[in-house]
Amino acid sequence: MRTRKINSGFSLIELTMAIAVMTIAGVAVVLFVLNVNQSWETIFDDSEMMNRLRRAEQDVQRYLIQCNAVQVTITNGADWDSIDFQIPVGVTTGTVAWGADNNAGWNYRYIVENVDGSDNLYRIAYNAGTEQSRTEILHGISGTYNGRKGLEFVPADPNDLDPGDPVPKGEILIVRMRIKRQVGSQSGYLERELEIRIRMRN
Repeated sequence: MRTRKINSGFSLIELTMAIAVMTIAGVAVVLFVLNVNQSWETIFDDSEMMNRLRRAEQDVQRYLIQCNAVQVTITNGADWDSIDFQIPVGVTTGTVAWGADNNAGWNYRYIVENVDGSDNLYRIAYNAGTEQSRTEILHGISGTYNGRKGLEFVPADPNDLDPGDPVPKGEILIVRMRIKRQVGSQSGYLERELEIRIRMRN
């Protein structure tokens, strides 16, 4: 007697369930990959922002630490402060010559200006009010947020200083810089702030 083999195959219900399981698994894998990619994007953005702040910190600290406090004047703004200062550029008959870009009598200014739709921090050298050179220090600086400016120059004891007055000799100058940028294609923003404390020269 011959035995007949029956090929039952998959039923429609079994096939539908298998497709549903594979679809769910596929969606889960895609979401996982997207989340991992977004996490790496956020980490990269955060690292890049902090690197930009650190480079700006190095420039500000390198220049302001050379200043005689008498040569420093702070101007308060709504979103950003600016600061005018001079550094030693030479010695004449035993007297220190103060200036900028190796020119006595010139002055530097850290100031935020909007260029091509971006608010950037610049170090600008002036001679009698006329710009001679500029260097971009920080691209994409934030404006005022939650009562904090994007750039602040504040003496350690602000009660001792009125806006526009020179910083007292030996005073510690607090510099705060903040940047903000959109994270990837999401609507959320990543914000980082850096604070520097610089003791002015006597």
